[in-house]
Amino acid sequence: MHETSTLTLRRASARWGGVHPCRVHPKDHREETRNSPNHPLEDIPVGPQTDPLEILRRSVRPPNKVNLVLRFAAPYLAVAVFWFCFANAWLATLAYHALILLLAKWRIPRPRFPPEPRHLFYALPALAVGPLLYVLLPHLAGGPLDGWLAQRHFSASSLLLFLPYFGLIHPWLEQVHWKPLREHTRIAHPLFAGYHVLVLTSLTTWPWLVLVFCSLSSVSYLWERLTSHAKSLTPAYLSHALADIGIVVAACLRT
Repeated sequence: MHETSTLTLRRASARWGGVHPCRVHPKDHREETRNSPNHPLEDIPVGPQTDPLEILRRSVRPPNKVNLVLRFAAPYLAVAVFWFCFANAWLATLAYHALILLLAKWRIPRPRFPPEPRHLFYALPALAVGPLLYVLLPHLAGGPLDGWLAQRHFSASSLLLFLPYFGLIHPWLEQVHWKPLREHTRIAHPLFAGYHVLVLTSLTTWPWLVLVFCSLSSVSYLWERLTSHAKSLTPAYLSHALADIGIVVAACLRT
């Protein structure tokens, strides 16, 4: 009986590469845990064969349904409390970003150059957003734009000061926040557009709001496809940044 047990253990040891399955060293266990999909971004091995989109996906994937719902609700909570109740655009934006960081557990990946740089050129159509908005603003705004901005503690000078933050930091945080939501469900596209429409309800009329809703839903879908095609979030981020910078400049020129 003893010889049979010894023979069985030897066979098991050989199958495990000379290591008894019950005698795995804690270091080996740490190595296995370190390379698991649920481990933080900084511990994911990065090499020439590593898919950059997979690195980003592991770092921003919502861990559970509660977190998923909270991520969807984050911009709506910020808009409801600080835009409508306190009428403060600064606080609404900062609260939205704080919720993004909190729900991501402060782990925001850095932008990475796409494997094929040509995909960055797909962001160039966003350069048309600023000039287009400049032309449409007199028709879109139901009243004086400077008065609408002043009610929310904004002015032309403060918008220009806000430009680096809104044009560079905001697009990356928002793209990182919405990327896993778009991958999870197509409802993310209209929800992304929806909170922007809420912000504009006091500025324009319903026909324009419907147009904005359809446009932003489509743009959200295109950003998802661009990210998947480029295997990088950077082209979508660049597109978002160019659009936001154009929006702020157009608003400043019209105030």
